[in-house]
Amino acid sequence: MISTYNHHSSIARSEQDTCCKPVSIGGCSDSMSNLKNVMSEIISSEDIIATLEECAEKRSTDERENSIKTLNGLISNIHSILGNDHGLNDDPLKLKMVREAMESYSSNVNDWTKYANYSGGKYTRNLVNSGNGKFNLLILVWSPNTESPIHDHSSSHCMLKMLKGNLVEEIYKPAADSESSIDSNCTDQLVIKSSTNVAKNQVAYINDNIGYHRMLNPSDGFSVSLHLYSPAFDTCKIFNKETGQAQSASCNVYYTE
Repeated sequence: MISTYNHHSSIARSEQDTCCKPVSIGGCSDSMSNLKNVMSEIISSEDIIATLEECAEKRSTDERENSIKTLNGLISNIHSILGNDHGLNDDPLKLKMVREAMESYSSNVNDWTKYANYSGGKYTRNLVNSGNGKFNLLILVWSPNTESPIHDHSSSHCMLKMLKGNLVEEIYKPAADSESSIDSNCTDQLVIKSSTNVAKNQVAYINDNIGYHRMLNPSDGFSVSLHLYSPAFDTCKIFNKETGQAQSASCNVYYTE
């Protein structure tokens, strides 16, 4: 059995030692120092958060300031990127920069309405800018519930931005590339590889290595799209989906010049 006397005696001595022992000034100083350090860390954390928030706000402001406000601003930006003698074939970085410029521009009907002429039929091609000899810019006006033929781009790059409405892009490959088809039961010579909706202000890109495509306006209203071709081309091939047969078509007829 453990002695309760010894236990109480040790407690009493401990209390007496504590009561009679003077408080260390150094102990208080250490406590105050620790408290200051903690407060300093809290303040530093608040400063860091405030700095991060300030940087985020500045970055957001910079992005707004660097966004392209007008169609003319976009055209000037593209000319600045490509200079006097470059096209999208020359430099993958320029391709990226041009795409970013087109994405940065927010469609404003007041910018492009003067180019949005419609002359009947499925769609009307309007020349906006003839570029530097290695690219051009067109605005296409699409009538409701219509589609283009399946076509190539004559080894050119095609970048498209929706200005109004939306279009569906269907990309096709020869049936020999059967793994690319999203319809395994299709017996056509050209099979659909992908179908993508391109909404207002979105940008799409294609070249002949990606495939052929056709654009569809599935809505009951007109759609308007901005196209950059680099290099510009006069003819392309249009394809019969069932047979895969191709024929040449003129691509240099514009409503406005």
